[in-house]
Amino acid sequence: MDFTFNRLCDLNPIGNRVDGGLLVSVVTPLNDDYESYQNARCILESSGEGGHILIKLGNDETLGREIRTCIQTDKYVRHKNDGTLPESAKRICEISQRTIKSAARIWPR
Repeated sequence: MDFTFNRLCDLNPIGNRVDGGLLVSVVTPLNDDYESYQNARCILESSGEGGHILIKLGNDETLGREIRTCIQTDKYVRHKNDGTLPESAKRICEISQRTIKSAARIWPR
């Protein structure tokens, strides 16, 4: 069974809102209120408005580096893949984009 869902990252909407969609909210260490998201607040917020999924990411430097690398790679590939690249470079760009998309499947653009 597939679900429609709405996405928030640090309370900022991502993508278009779908009526009746399940809300998935991600709280990152970049959120100003990150430290206040303890168990009680997470339970309270996830049970409001009919319930939603709340994901609090750990304050892990490795995760931040991986996300930053994905974003930088995605920007580079989008900028460089303008149709003038040799076939070998195009294949590398395509592989990079597929890797990024599979790593971030729940957050498509």
